[in-house]
Amino acid sequence: MSFPASRRQFLKTASAGTASAFTATSYARIVGANERIFPCLFVIVAVLSAAHAQAATLHVGAASCDITPDMPPFLAGQFSPRVSQGAEYPLTANVLALESRDGDKPLDSAIIISVDTGAVRASILLPIRAAVQQQLPGFDVGKLIVAATHTHSAPPTRDGQFKQQEGVQVPSDYVKFAAARIGAAAQQAWNARRPARFSAGLGHAVVAYNRRAVYADGTAVMYGPTNVPHFRALEGMEDHDVNTRFFRDTGDKLLAIVVNVSCPSQEVENNRLLSSDYWGPTREMLQEKSGRDVTIVGLCGVAGDPSPHLRYRQMRPDPISAVSCRA
Repeated sequence: MSFPASRRQFLKTASAGTASAFTATSYARIVGANERIFPCLFVIVAVLSAAHAQAATLHVGAASCDITPDMPPFLAGQFSPRVSQGAEYPLTANVLALESRDGDKPLDSAIIISVDTGAVRASILLPIRAAVQQQLPGFDVGKLIVAATHTHSAPPTRDGQFKQQEGVQVPSDYVKFAAARIGAAAQQAWNARRPARFSAGLGHAVVAYNRRAVYADGTAVMYGPTNVPHFRALEGMEDHDVNTRFFRDTGDKLLAIVVNVSCPSQEVENNRLLSSDYWGPTREMLQEKSGRDVTIVGLCGVAGDPSPHLRYRQMRPDPISAVSCRA
């Protein structure tokens, strides 16, 4: 199964732009106090390293796991029920384990998990916490951070959202399956910790468009038409920054890349295929460039009204075709 050509082309184009935005940051540099960085990871790394700068060494581990269900589930993200007819790009959870040490003495730690799911609700967060606690009894789950890529093509995590159908996976059963795999991946990442260092990059890629159209009468409509005479502007801002963190061991082997894009992954939100959306091809392209064993931790930045859907010039003709017609 495949996406319609226009959607597949969007994924490839957006992924190429996103990937090049941060793989092309050859100026990637050691983090300084005046850099523009996404707050969550800055705080974590600052606590783990800067607070103990004179004595601490940073230890990093990373792992990934496949959480694509093995039977058809519902797909969350729309008001009406959709049942998956297959998978286009696998759903994954990507884990980054961080620890600062003074010699053999642990000083502080954190585990960040990016999950291809619509939202981190208690229905999935609590089972993930329990699974991590089971695998890592000594880890403080208060320092576990779970983030969603906000795909609209993953299973729901709460029972009762849609009327259950025969042959369709029960959401809570999926959560048990996914949480067990995520817990095992967290253990793998934690056990893989080794002395490491990190650097930062900042690139730009036009992935997000503000989805609220403003009209001459002062009204605004989500996904309103932009090809009408009374359209005036898009209501809010768009953030095209692509912030990155690169984690390498002391032998300069790249372990993980953390990527922050301020846009939910919902370009193919109306399909009937399981998909990590634009993160799927983005991960593939990055791993092709950087190594198949590099963990790509995708984070959805602040993106209340941005969307990957093209908001204007949707009907722009293909210039090559236009020239051919005139000829």
